Amino acid sequence: MAEIRNISINGSGSTSGGSYRKMAIRGEGAVLDDVECDQLMVFGSSELKGSIKFNKFHVFGETSVKENLHGEGLR
Repeated sequence: MAEIRNISINGSGSTSGGSYRKMAIRGEGAVLDDVECDQLMVFGSSELKGSIKFNKFHVFGETSVKENLHGEGLR
């Protein structure tokens, strides 16, 4: 079984979708497909081009979600 990883985008960048434990975007970031994570923190701006499933989602800035948003805690 594969280990669930953490991922962060610092500055400007993008990542494919997938399953992650913690995701952090500091600056400008894009997630190109569906993503599932325990915690997503955005400090800046982000664009989520697929659906997202999360336990905690904190946004300090702005975020757009193109598909569905499923989760427990949104701030």
